[in-house]
Amino acid sequence: KESTNHFHYYDNRVLPSEVTAERANEEDWWHRPDFIINDINIQSAIRSPEHKEIIHPAPGKKYTVRGYAYGGGGRKVIRCEVSIDQGVTWMAAQIQRFEREWYKKNAKEKCMDNFDSRGKHWCWIHWSIQLETELLCNSSEIRCRAWDSDHNTQPLHIAWNVMGMLNNSSYRLKIHKCEDKDRKEGNG
Repeated sequence: KESTNHFHYYDNRVLPSEVTAERANEEDWWHRPDFIINDINIQSAIRSPEHKEIIHPAPGKKYTVRGYAYGGGGRKVIRCEVSIDQGVTWMAAQIQRFEREWYKKNAKEKCMDNFDSRGKHWCWIHWSIQLETELLCNSSEIRCRAWDSDHNTQPLHIAWNVMGMLNNSSYRLKIHKCEDKDRKEGNG
C-alpha cells in the first residue's frame, strides 16, 4: 500500500513542467501515482579541479580531471564523459569501480565471487581523464555526464518542474582566467 505521509505526496513527485503549484492543488496532481519518485536518476560531478584551484597552462603538460557518478535503482554506470566545449563534443573518461574489492575484504566467504547475485550496482564509481592544460585553460567550463546500463544520461539543461526534483543536468564547472601572486597567468 502506498504511504499516506505528507512528504510522500507533497515532496516526492515530479510533475510535468507545465503544472504549477496552484494547478497541482486545484486538479489534485499530488495524489496521482504516475508522478511518484521511486528511484533517483543518474548523477555525476567533478571533484577536481577544486574550487579556486589554479592550473598553469604549459605545452605538453597534462592535468587529471576527476569525478564520481551513481546510477539510481542499482543500474550500472557504463560511461562517464567530459566536455570542454560546452557539451558540443565529449571525451570518454576512465572508470574505476570498488564494489568487488570491498566485498572481497568485508563479505562472508560465500559472497566473495558473487558480490551481488541480482546484478545490481549500488556503489558510486570514480572517473578520471587527463587533459592538456592548454586546452583546459582555454575553455570556459568543464562539463561531465554519465550513462547507465539502460542508456539514461544527463541532459545538457535542467528540466524545470514545480518541486525542482530529479534535476540531473550535466555537471558544470566554470573556468575563470586569473593571475596568481607571481603574476603568472593561470586558470582557476
